[in-house]
Amino acid sequence: EKKDALVEYVSTVAARYPDAYAWDVYNEPVCDDFPFAAAAGLEICDGTEDGLNAIYKNSSWYPDVPDALELAFTTAAEALESVNATDVKLFLNDYMAESSTGVLYASKADRVYTLARQLLAKGIPLHGVGMQFHLDLTYSSFDGVAANMKRLGELGLEVHVTELDVSCSLTASTCSWDDSDAAKQAKIYASLLQVCLDEPACTSFESWGVTDKYTWRGVSQHPLPFDENLNAKAAVTSMLEILGVEPSSDDTPASDDTPATDDSGSCTDLYTQCGGEGWTGATECCDGTCTASGQYYSQCTPSGKLLR
Repeated sequence: EKKDALVEYVSTVAARYPDAYAWDVYNEPVCDDFPFAAAAGLEICDGTEDGLNAIYKNSSWYPDVPDALELAFTTAAEALESVNATDVKLFLNDYMAESSTGVLYASKADRVYTLARQLLAKGIPLHGVGMQFHLDLTYSSFDGVAANMKRLGELGLEVHVTELDVSCSLTASTCSWDDSDAAKQAKIYASLLQVCLDEPACTSFESWGVTDKYTWRGVSQHPLPFDENLNAKAAVTSMLEILGVEPSSDDTPASDDTPATDDSGSCTDLYTQCGGEGWTGATECCDGTCTASGQYYSQCTPSGKLLR
């Protein structure tokens, strides 16, 4: 029954979005073993080389559907081919696997690399790996990121920076923020952008939002390139410099559009955020049910179940 549901879901999405550029077909499949992972409530690897949780974490699909990941990718490719959408790139996406060095990242990055290599060896239609990059101001593993992107590229895969944000702290709920913190953040954004530009395999660079006003990390963490008033922060200037673009004298972007979520208590649309720790936007759904995905994120869904 679950296997049929997985095939139906993937086929439906493929038919609905044939013009997509890239598709995160299977999100966060890999287990964790970094320090404090268990305390954070994450799925821990079982320490074996061939056990159920040697690479994969338990999920709504796995291990009930043992080949869930492979099935998702093959179904996606077949469904897209049936609607003549063979240019869509199929990705897996995960967190804390961005760098091939460091106690927090290296072992999971190795598991993601091993998984990608295994899938390709089986002929599974995998085109790329998404790296999330939920970081804080202490991050410095840029050489490890470059090495990790390079080895994935050598497999023939693309790499996307999919969810970049740089919080003040990943461990403190709130923190002070001044110009020196903004400068540290700017250096991290710019350094990662440079790593991506230097590596041919890296073909997309995306932040996980635009403004600190609407972020899963909460406005007090200041994680995004624009502040809560849509003023460009130092991170914007630093990235423009990397791109060789002269910053505008007016670095406060104007907007005539009202965001889908705001602090006024209005409702939020389907498939957008409606809650989570630090969330300051609307918590009522215009349609559907506000469904929790974890401590920091809830989403409006039609069935009350998150589509992950």
